[in-house]
Amino acid sequence: TPFFLAGATSLITFLFVTFVLKESLSPEQRNNQEKERTSLLKALNGPLSMLFLLQLFVSLSLAGLEATFAYFAAEKAGLGSVELGYIFMIMGLAGAIVQGGLVGRLTKTLGEGTVIQLGIVISAAGFGLILLTEGFGTAALFLTIFGIGNGLIRPSVSSLLTKKSTTGHGGTTGLLSSFDSLGRIIGPPLGGWLFSIAIGMPYISGIVLSIIALVLYQFYQARSKTSHSLDQ
Repeated sequence: TPFFLAGATSLITFLFVTFVLKESLSPEQRNNQEKERTSLLKALNGPLSMLFLLQLFVSLSLAGLEATFAYFAAEKAGLGSVELGYIFMIMGLAGAIVQGGLVGRLTKTLGEGTVIQLGIVISAAGFGLILLTEGFGTAALFLTIFGIGNGLIRPSVSSLLTKKSTTGHGGTTGLLSSFDSLGRIIGPPLGGWLFSIAIGMPYISGIVLSIIALVLYQFYQARSKTSHSLDQ
């Protein structure tokens, strides 16, 4: 049944995109973008490369959690598939609320950079709290905290990239999705391997990856300031 529901949802999304979603650019603007397209390697050679790597580490930690949390919760708190379904539903709702309305307001007030760093810190805190899981309530709460932090990061990174990139919005967001996908490919086997060593290792490594992501953002800021100074 879950697979039929997923397939039906995908079909509805396809129909919605095909018949309802409108192209934001006119044919003339799309042709101009084709002519002005520059190599995506340019984005990977500049300060923005730090943001792509940041997204890779964030996706890596998320995928590791998703691949191992069911086993962790079953062993640590005796939670079954039904309880886990509710927990991930609560986490998903919190993430949807954050991405649907909160991120936009926060980025306008605080700026994308502050929101990215805030999201990373909250995600790291969520990883640490997950290690203290004792039952359904704590599992739902701690996973939701992580989900809120993670939900702040991706839209803010995407927004910052599209503002700063000179290689075209479509190419930039596509490259960001590639790094995101790479993290989701590597994350599950890496998380499973770490879980086989110790059940808390995927979440400890998630804290470490979050710290690395935070350092990468600091590098991005420093390189951006240096590039801006050189341009002037």
